[in-house]
Amino acid sequence: DILMSVGQTYLKFSHLGRALETLESAMQIAESLGETSVRAKILRSIGRVYRSSGRWEEALDHLRQSETAYRDMDDASGLAGVLLNIGSVEAERSRHAESEAAYTEALELARSSGNDRTVVAALNNLAILQTIQGNQDEAIDRYRECVRLYEALEDTAGVARSVLNMGMAFADKREWSSAMSCYEKAYHLAEKDGELTLIANIHLNRAELLLELGDSAIAAPACAKALDIYKKTDDRLGEADAYRLLGMVFTRREQWTTAEKLFEQSIDLNRRFEHRLGEAEAYRDRGRMFVALQTPDQGRSDFEQALEIFGDLGAASDAARVTSLIESLA
Repeated sequence: DILMSVGQTYLKFSHLGRALETLESAMQIAESLGETSVRAKILRSIGRVYRSSGRWEEALDHLRQSETAYRDMDDASGLAGVLLNIGSVEAERSRHAESEAAYTEALELARSSGNDRTVVAALNNLAILQTIQGNQDEAIDRYRECVRLYEALEDTAGVARSVLNMGMAFADKREWSSAMSCYEKAYHLAEKDGELTLIANIHLNRAELLLELGDSAIAAPACAKALDIYKKTDDRLGEADAYRLLGMVFTRREQWTTAEKLFEQSIDLNRRFEHRLGEAEAYRDRGRMFVALQTPDQGRSDFEQALEIFGDLGAASDAARVTSLIESLA
């Protein structure tokens, strides 16, 4: 139990190599003692480490083993937690139907077993899917509910994540003031908790909002801070998103060669880790660069790539915006 707790602490603060090493040592001890329940917990934690490293197949392998153990033990609360993690891996791979099914079962099990933390986490993750599908008003209402529940649990990081996600929904609605207010509140909370990946995500979302408002001078250092954290924590999808936003920064500066290289890095990483939503966003923003560069045919090609992926994912708001970009070239 001590080794497992140490490994989970390393995971929280994104020391992934140390977390994996410690958890694997804990697993050897649990297996030698025949501790089935402890083994299920460690398998789940190892799956979370692999998820944080973007190693989806290894993550799912360990999480599915944990799921089987919890089902065999008829442990509804433990099963709800691991289904939540499985849903997150499927979401990162842009497999949204599978993700929603896992979150929905997790929510039902958490409610039946009185696991309030998993209830609110499942609600938060279902709201993220609503945001992707273009149901921002419903998502914002659900995020507000999550904030109240996390505050009741005194979970600072949970409040910060829900407030950040609410800000992203406001940004999708182009309600910039509300979005920035959420980002500032989320950053204040995340700093208290010390969760590095969350802090990086807030930096990056602030940067994207600033770029929408035409302020690339402040957006650039925010991107750089996020990228530094993502590299330190080996968060390859975060790194991909940072490259995309830096590509937008250099587009504004009309440094075309650098911008194009950054977009290519973002597309390549998103493809490698099967993150189709990130890939589509990078195509969309590279298309904008090509239009600014007065090469509209290349811009149209990228927009069409983005539109196809957004359509496949059911990302209605994103698809509508890209359709408008294509129509503007006519």
